Amino acid sequence: MVSLAIRLVPLLLAVAAAVGGPGAPPVMYPQYQSLTAAAPTLLIAASVVGVVALRRRRARVYSLLSATQVGLDVAAVLAGTEWSPFGTLNDGWPMLAIPVLLGAARFQLMGALSAWSLVTVGVAVGESVHPSPVAPNHVQLAVFACVTALLLGLAFGGQTRAYTRQLQQTEEAQAALAYEASHDSLTGLANRGALYAHAAEVLGSPGLVAVLVLDLNDFKLVNDVHGHAAGDEVLRRVAEVLETATPSGMLAARVGGDEFVVVLTGHAAADPAAVVGRIEEALRTPVIFGGVELHVRASIGTVVRAAHADTTLDALLATADAAMYRDKAHRRRTDRPGVGVPAREGV
Repeated sequence: MVSLAIRLVPLLLAVAAAVGGPGAPPVMYPQYQSLTAAAPTLLIAASVVGVVALRRRRARVYSLLSATQVGLDVAAVLAGTEWSPFGTLNDGWPMLAIPVLLGAARFQLMGALSAWSLVTVGVAVGESVHPSPVAPNHVQLAVFACVTALLLGLAFGGQTRAYTRQLQQTEEAQAALAYEASHDSLTGLANRGALYAHAAEVLGSPGLVAVLVLDLNDFKLVNDVHGHAAGDEVLRRVAEVLETATPSGMLAARVGGDEFVVVLTGHAAADPAAVVGRIEEALRTPVIFGGVELHVRASIGTVVRAAHADTTLDALLATADAAMYRDKAHRRRTDRPGVGVPAREGV
């Protein structure tokens, strides 16, 4: 909107120069009148390209569209000032700064310098082709106009670059805060809040939904014997296993100290045992920490919500939790504790 408003001034001047009026001065260079008459068309084309570019800010063609817009702005302003049929910069020299400012708005400092270079070349060519006889100081005026446009471009381009950097830092900080608010800081998995938000979405849609509750066996022994650093390494390893063993698009979350939840939908929910098998197979590889093998074992409870069934995540978690404790009671009679043994050579 700002760039469009800025263009209205040279647009009106170009129209006036093209059509003339009762008080219009005589045309000194009629061979350029058709070029000046094209200035409004060039400005309108630049505005259209600018609108299209703004609608596609994330697209790859944004830079090309923006560069085209700045080029059209340069041509339009030169056609309405330096190449006007009146042949003088006396009235229109401030307009030379417009494409420079717009170049700074699109491409920061580099855009301002590029637009200024084009404007300067255009002014130099114009002054060499048709110097103004009614303005004996036309060379000094042209130099003054170009230097002024350069200074404005440098100032605005620097401010635009600083603003863009600040905006980028703000967006990155907001993204980091949003990530921290929805993810566990240790494992990078979704946290309880993200789990409930995801469950509300999937449970509100028809289709099978499976919930897996995973609890590590003898995890307290790992912390007590090897320290919390070893326990953290085990938790990170379990998180990696859950992310690789579950199908893409499924959610894995850490909801407690050593408790994890996996939500499956679609085909994965129809066969949760396959996912459980992959998780158990991956956990058979011990975690190496401080030259010691830490054998990780987990008890897993599963529940499947039938399609169109009306239930809540809390109800599913309670059912899966009960199944997990039954599995834990069974595994205590068969699994050895994961307190660790010396790592084998070559591991």
